Amino acid sequence: MRIQRAYGTDYSISRNAMIAIGFILAMWLTTHPYRGVFHDARYYLIQTLNALDSNKWAQDLYFKYGNQDSFSLFSNGYKWVVIALGSEGANLVATIVGDALWLVALGSLICAALTCRVERMAAICGVIVLASGYGHLSSLHYAEFFVTPRLFAEAATMGGLALVIQQRHVWASALFLLAFLFHPLIAIPGIGVVVIAALRRDRRAWMVLGLLLCAIAAGIGLKVEPFVRAREFYDTDWFQVIKARDELAMISIWSSEDYARIVAACTVLIAFLIVATDRERRFVVMVLVIAVGGCVASFVGADLAHNVLIMNLQLWRAMWLANVASNAVFPLLILRSRGSERIVLVVGFVFGFFPRFLFSLAFVSPFIVLLSALWFLFGKTPGERIRFFLRGITLICLSVYLVLAAYALYLQIADDFYIGEYLPSLVLTAASIFGLAWSLRQPMAKWLIPAVIFVLVTSAILVDQRTSWNRYVYGSGPDGGLQKFLADAGTIYWEGINGADLLWFKAGKPIYYSCVQGTESIFFRPLALEWFRRLSVIRLLNTEDFKTLSCGTKVDPSTAGPHSQAQIAAVCQALPDLDTLILNHPIPELAGQSWTAPTYQEIVEGARRKHVSTFYRYSCTSLR
Repeated sequence: MRIQRAYGTDYSISRNAMIAIGFILAMWLTTHPYRGVFHDARYYLIQTLNALDSNKWAQDLYFKYGNQDSFSLFSNGYKWVVIALGSEGANLVATIVGDALWLVALGSLICAALTCRVERMAAICGVIVLASGYGHLSSLHYAEFFVTPRLFAEAATMGGLALVIQQRHVWASALFLLAFLFHPLIAIPGIGVVVIAALRRDRRAWMVLGLLLCAIAAGIGLKVEPFVRAREFYDTDWFQVIKARDELAMISIWSSEDYARIVAACTVLIAFLIVATDRERRFVVMVLVIAVGGCVASFVGADLAHNVLIMNLQLWRAMWLANVASNAVFPLLILRSRGSERIVLVVGFVFGFFPRFLFSLAFVSPFIVLLSALWFLFGKTPGERIRFFLRGITLICLSVYLVLAAYALYLQIADDFYIGEYLPSLVLTAASIFGLAWSLRQPMAKWLIPAVIFVLVTSAILVDQRTSWNRYVYGSGPDGGLQKFLADAGTIYWEGINGADLLWFKAGKPIYYSCVQGTESIFFRPLALEWFRRLSVIRLLNTEDFKTLSCGTKVDPSTAGPHSQAQIAAVCQALPDLDTLILNHPIPELAGQSWTAPTYQEIVEGARRKHVSTFYRYSCTSLR
């Protein structure tokens, strides 16, 4: 197949390229299953529903004191898709479009940065299959498999960087602006890379930067949002809520694994500088400067100074771009190395890939990746004795972490009841990596065509991983008597995040309290304090909401839910604005109503999974 562009560039798509692309698409499908409205997608969907009817949600704590949707234009466009297709259909279409744009942007950036076909394919493979998490406990990922503006902003940012490399600055500026309007925190690192490049190349860029800084200063002086937040600092009460609920935003309280992920990504990029071309080296250095600078600025401005604007900007999120770059160049390090360096780097690649499916390895993976990159770096150290000593220490540490990884994997295989669900995707992804590598080395092998068809079709069949509960909550089918169950309920607390989803998306009602409402605490002080007030009382019930530090812990961790009328009465009396509680377990001594959903939700209690489909409603009126 041959494609001719209008301006004369000739593109040839051969049989071998189509096979490679097929394996890459299979990798994408296995690492990006479709789980419906999932994770952070619920935040942006409820914000979109609020944009359609703000009166309905005005008293919901998530919107009562402000909402981060005011910093993005995403909902303004997404709402038209929701109107046309409904929540479930809009989520599916947005996922497909977002994934397609992300892959096209990634391919454009890699092809603009690299010239060798084999290295291009290897780099794209690395970005797709290697661990993509960053931040505290890898809470955030690039190329997320659910709908948020981050997915589209990342695509626009990578597309803009590709256009900058190609010297097409007008179109690049348009894409950066689009990324900024969708999600400023994602766009800032890409814009920062371009700004650094411009400052190095053209003195006029300093004048433009000066004007921009003056405009920001004017915004601060005139109290224009969000710039006025540069004058604000968290007080003690507000900061304590942030420290408990939004530990993601504070680098100083991250774990050693979180720091290891940052150091590992930066070390891989530093190692790549040794074998990079001049153009590759310039790009990698700029990405490193932005990533390290963002982390340092976050630590100083947010963790130490408690500045509201710096905390809100979460500049450590520049690590998303550093992770993309690190995962792209890791396979290039393997291709450009020899001997023991290549063997150790392959080990690092394997353990960078496994945590996508074997979560027990997530805590050792960044250390193994880091040590494999250090092995490569130390091989370039001058002086045979020093090199021997450093590599010896690295080998000992690597051996220890490999033993820890084997033990962690054993525990997961023995205890994790989900592992059977991960294995098909793991096997298909590994097969796709092997098939891609073989197609690049032996492109005429006859078995490649049936192999790529098999993995691609099988991956497509397995990609839909929605639960029956997700289909029920976000689908347009009958509610199974939910509205009747909620008649005259007033303000409602429904146990667990699944209960919040039911109220928001199936019943179309505000919720009195849920862990998900606390995500806005970092931006709005009144919301943070009110959310924490409600949390402090409702946690006495020991319900499903209180399993993690960020959402509060149970008063009695050994108990699943309340077991006496006195517990319910205490909460109702402490919260006079709460009318109804809906729980997963009945209170035998207390009269109430029950409702059985058309399907079940799955919750984890200790070491077992539990299916819950019947819920119990209790009124606070008679208990006050």
